[in-house]
Amino acid sequence: MSAPLCPMCGKPLAKDTLNIRFAEPRPRTRAEAQRLTNQHITSVHRYHVNADFISSANVWDGKTYASRYEPFCTLRCALAFAQAAHRAGYVIKSRKG
Repeated sequence: MSAPLCPMCGKPLAKDTLNIRFAEPRPRTRAEAQRLTNQHITSVHRYHVNADFISSANVWDGKTYASRYEPFCTLRCALAFAQAAHRAGYVIKSRKG
């Protein structure tokens, strides 16, 4: 499944990820970390001192996207879309008077 796109700029929305830190046993490979989390791993981070172990990983549930201004990627895109719609003559309610 591909990420939903911003209706203004067409950019894919970011995945809503969670950072998980590993205690003992610390995984050495991405595959080991995958078995411990049972979710999609988007990135892994290693200890600075001992790069043999993975210290944490960003995981994604496979369906949630991070967008505070859904369906837009940013407030700037939401504003630009609203302004373009207004210039095109779209209104939510007509004024009485």
